[in-house]
Amino acid sequence: MVVKIVVKFKSNNNKVTKAATGKGTYYTNLVIWPVVLKSANKILSDVIDLDKNNVIKFDKYIKTSDHNIFAIGDCVEIYDR
Repeated sequence: MVVKIVVKFKSNNNKVTKAATGKGTYYTNLVIWPVVLKSANKILSDVIDLDKNNVIKFDKYIKTSDHNIFAIGDCVEIYDR
């Protein structure tokens, strides 16, 4: 198995088009972001809104500040609004 760590996402018209790693850039139209540590969300700060703890902000429909991106799992806190 080859591990490639994403260091940056590239977008066009507010849609992810590429994922850049230390080994190259890869075209994509879908990103699944499995995050265990909340601090790993910092890479998303230029893509979607995060709170002061680098946790993804979302609404009651699990939509983030980009309506094409949904957030679930350990990368978010409990919705309580």
